[in-house]
Amino acid sequence: MKKYFTQKFFKFVIANIVIVCSVFVNTNTIFAQVAPPAGTRVEYPVGSEPWGVAFDNVTNSVWVTNYYSNTVSKVDINTGARVDFDVRGRLLGVAFDNVTNSVWVANGSINTVSKVNINTGAMVDYSTGVFPHGIAFDNVTNSVWVTNSGSNTVSKIAIGAQPLSPQMINPTDSGILKQELDPARNHYGIDIDKTLNQKPVKSTAKGTIVRIDSINDSPAGKWVWVSHGSVTRKDGTIAEKISTRYLHMDTIATSTYVGKPVEQGEILGTVGTTGVSTAPHLHFEVRQGDIPVNLDYRLTTALDPLLFFNYVKSAFSVSVYSPVDVIITDPDGLILSKTQNDFGANADYFELTESDGDYTLEYEIASVDQLKSGDYAIRVVPESGAQPDDVYTIKTTVCGNTVSLSENTPVKYIPDTSYIIRTNGCVIERIIPIKIITSDIGSLYLLNSNLEIQFQAIDNIFGTANIFATVNGVSVSNNQIVTLDKLGSNVLMIIATDNNGNVTTLTKTFTVNYNTTGFLPPIKSDGSAVYNLGRTLPVKFALSDANGNFATQATAHLYIAKISNNVIGSDSIPFSAVVADTGNQFRIDGQKLYNYNLSTDNMSTGTWQIKAILDSGQEIKALVGIK
Repeated sequence: MKKYFTQKFFKFVIANIVIVCSVFVNTNTIFAQVAPPAGTRVEYPVGSEPWGVAFDNVTNSVWVTNYYSNTVSKVDINTGARVDFDVRGRLLGVAFDNVTNSVWVANGSINTVSKVNINTGAMVDYSTGVFPHGIAFDNVTNSVWVTNSGSNTVSKIAIGAQPLSPQMINPTDSGILKQELDPARNHYGIDIDKTLNQKPVKSTAKGTIVRIDSINDSPAGKWVWVSHGSVTRKDGTIAEKISTRYLHMDTIATSTYVGKPVEQGEILGTVGTTGVSTAPHLHFEVRQGDIPVNLDYRLTTALDPLLFFNYVKSAFSVSVYSPVDVIITDPDGLILSKTQNDFGANADYFELTESDGDYTLEYEIASVDQLKSGDYAIRVVPESGAQPDDVYTIKTTVCGNTVSLSENTPVKYIPDTSYIIRTNGCVIERIIPIKIITSDIGSLYLLNSNLEIQFQAIDNIFGTANIFATVNGVSVSNNQIVTLDKLGSNVLMIIATDNNGNVTTLTKTFTVNYNTTGFLPPIKSDGSAVYNLGRTLPVKFALSDANGNFATQATAHLYIAKISNNVIGSDSIPFSAVVADTGNQFRIDGQKLYNYNLSTDNMSTGTWQIKAILDSGQEIKALVGIK
């Protein structure tokens, strides 16, 4: 394999003497004469495309800047042991500072110089001219001197100067924070709401524009990427290698261009909804890491922008991720939904789909600006087209604090009752309705049917602590088979409790009946039969259970009603033609039939309804004609 070598010249400043020497470098090795006898050479591996070199007589090391790997290598002159320190930008010159025990590295691509502690690697940045290249330390005035090949200047930086680590300002002058950083949903920034449409977008800190995308229909729309270097967080700590991205802008300022230095607060463009975006908003990201050669922002790490500045949040909001909508009812009964807003300008239902090409995020945020004490009920409704296995997540934010109500819950498990957020000032209590799932329970069963009772409870926030069930007050276990021997109304009740003490009760009511034949001949079920007045009319039927066994313990009574002008009259108690009948109650005969001998003597000609009412509540009816 061929190796190509390049001769490069470097300056060393030791005791006010500038020494110029040359070394030969390839992509991963620095060659140096380190020990006698003359001509003996030892090679030490370093980073990619080593460029500058400086000697450190405190730790007896040499420091090498690596242009392509964005690192500075510290190499022990005796052992060759190497430690690499990450430094942002394209690294060129390097100089040793024996006053603060640091090395200074010129970052040619981002117009800064980094001061790196030789023992800890701690780093701060200082601004320079355009494209800093060579660097030297001056221990007379305790300064470093930097040549700037892009601006034809030399920068003198006092070693005790204030480093370039400003705090960020907000990228917009106002607006409500709608969506926070959520890497779990591939959302790597914050969204600021639609009220800012076409309002200015500002650079949050001093920096340099490294990329502009002005294609309106790309997923991220029109966007700008700015590199800042080191920035101070809200807590006072320094974040290194920081850059920011501004997405979905309506316009990009005509004065912007790649490589342009920008000041803090300088206008980059305006808020919009370009690209994959369904509502005007600013998607803003803070990124950490070296700016890749191919300008692929995905090779950097997303940080939470709220570590660097604050944004106003709604007093109360509910965020929804999924194919569901929410209907919110506040403590006074006011409703906020996609189709109803009882709050006017003090509330908003914000629906957004956005993408930057690597992700697509769909969410809805219902928010109100004034918080009340009491219960906020949040009812979940599937959108049209939602599938049972589609999942939804709901989060609520009160006074800036966010809690989850649901995490990746299938639509088929939407609770039967509302989620409740109980507020007392900024103190909240979550009441999560437990989704109780049972086997299919019909509305009607035959006597002595076997019904398998199955049940479970789902609460993916607090978890289920206890669940039990009863049928007609008698405890049953999961998967137990129950014989339905109680006629009429039956009740299955399931009670579940989660680990937060929330209780949910599910009640299912069903009916148990006899299997009946209906009235048997001579009565015709279609009502077409006509009988002579004065005739004894046998009224008969049979009852059985689910297993085909005759049910002979039922109690049944007969009633008749005259029909006039198609109106059924009041029920009356008939007369029996035989002594065996008691009142209007049916009796069991030898064939296990329920029998009543109806006397028609006291009936008039016309159409009559005859009706048997069973102890199960069932009714057997038929029409007969009397002539």
